[in-house]
Amino acid sequence: MRPLVLLAVMALVSAESAACGHSGATSDTGSASRCRYVDSPDAEPFVNGRVGGHAWSPDSTCLAVVQCPVGQAWGCDLQIVDRSLLRAYRVTSDTDLTGLGGWQDGWIYYRRQAVEGLPPQYAGDGEIWRIRPDGGERVQLTDTLHNGIKTSHNPVYENIGTAVMGFPVPGTSHLFLHAHDGNGWYTAFRCPLTGCDDPSEVVEISSRWAWTIGPSQGAGPLLYVRGTDWDSPMDLLASSLEGDRHETLVVGLERAPRFVGSPDQAWVAYADEVGERDLRVVAVDGTGDHALFPASADDLLMNFLDEGTLRGNVANARVWAPDSSRILFASNRTEPFHVFRADVDGTTLLQITDEHAFHWGPSYSPDGAWISFHRLPVDFDRSRWPHLAELVVVTDP
Repeated sequence: MRPLVLLAVMALVSAESAACGHSGATSDTGSASRCRYVDSPDAEPFVNGRVGGHAWSPDSTCLAVVQCPVGQAWGCDLQIVDRSLLRAYRVTSDTDLTGLGGWQDGWIYYRRQAVEGLPPQYAGDGEIWRIRPDGGERVQLTDTLHNGIKTSHNPVYENIGTAVMGFPVPGTSHLFLHAHDGNGWYTAFRCPLTGCDDPSEVVEISSRWAWTIGPSQGAGPLLYVRGTDWDSPMDLLASSLEGDRHETLVVGLERAPRFVGSPDQAWVAYADEVGERDLRVVAVDGTGDHALFPASADDLLMNFLDEGTLRGNVANARVWAPDSSRILFASNRTEPFHVFRADVDGTTLLQITDEHAFHWGPSYSPDGAWISFHRLPVDFDRSRWPHLAELVVVTDP
């Protein structure tokens, strides 16, 4: 493995740096490689270590990062950070832990915080918003409280929207949305990027019990998992943008898998959270389902797209290389938990990290030159949630 350029801000040179031939952080030069947002007079040094999610800018010079208070999943800062992880510009402070939905066409998509306890009045909490990277314009996109999506009364969601995840469909003017009816019964929807407040423009993509939705890195089908209840076997499906054609890709999964479509719109990568836990790919027409690298009994390959303790944000995951030839995932096949890169033809498996730490949530930069991921020390406090991590950026070896 040729040396990695490790760009995480650390007080000490880590074991990973030494093992991978790290020779110190590099600085980008030239205006074309600079993250212009950190030139703002309001930018400050980036304080790493409380990261709940991240997404790359389309030009690969910046990252949108969610930084949360310790022990709190709301009131999180949405920051723009240069890829050297040195300077940061705060965009807004009303994001929640897993609410980052990606950066596309000059907008950052996020879920506005749902603060613990009931808000006194509806203010767009629990809804999908988009904001300009410089914070100059902010728009509420969903209105699940009033547009017919929320139909059940539950005090837990009083005056709070029920949107869980939302991200733009690449190459279209539509938002793919995951929301529930007020009692936790989830459905996938599609609506215009200009806003989803008009019920006539909200298209139901799935029936109830669509437990998760997944992104496509290209303008491919809308992907979702359907089951009759939270603990029932689940199927992975692909829908047309109009919601009038559905292709069943995989049936009988033991729990909602994590999945993402390839940039060339040909494949979907997925992994079940239980069962065999293989990292698998299937064609968008449901054929060619196969394991890239079968998991051993102790592997946790399903975490390559998960959220939470050992997870990254599904909505903005770029686990596929831009040319669809390689895929990133995390596994404990070498302990404790490391990032790997696999060729989709099954010929090569490369371990990217080797520091004795937990690494997860890998993502390619849009230009394919960089890999970002999260890191936690092995002795992190498992009794405290959320487990906020350090962000790391390396070159693709």
